[in-house]
Amino acid sequence: MKRDLIKYIFTILIIISFTFCNNKETISVESNTIALRNEIKKNDSLNDLNFENLKSKYNGVLLNNDSLNFTYEVEELIKSSKRPLLIKGMIIDIIKNKEGYKLIITY
Repeated sequence: MKRDLIKYIFTILIIISFTFCNNKETISVESNTIALRNEIKKNDSLNDLNFENLKSKYNGVLLNNDSLNFTYEVEELIKSSKRPLLIKGMIIDIIKNKEGYKLIITY
């Protein structure tokens, strides 16, 4: 009986010690995640600021992906616009062909 009680208490102590050890690691991971999220927000706000600066400096036309439904609409805007076109997105690839360069962009 006494042995069973000692085994039971020992088992509970081991479980509690593992729980507290994992909790410290979780706190460390959470703090790193929060720091990373703050860094991403900071970079996003800098990107937005740089985007607005370019837009005002060059008086560019903003291509809004909400108003464009088809690729030919973008092509027509590129051909008809005398001002620089601003696209807020990410360049996936740049392809060189006979006519020049082709950008593959995602919004």
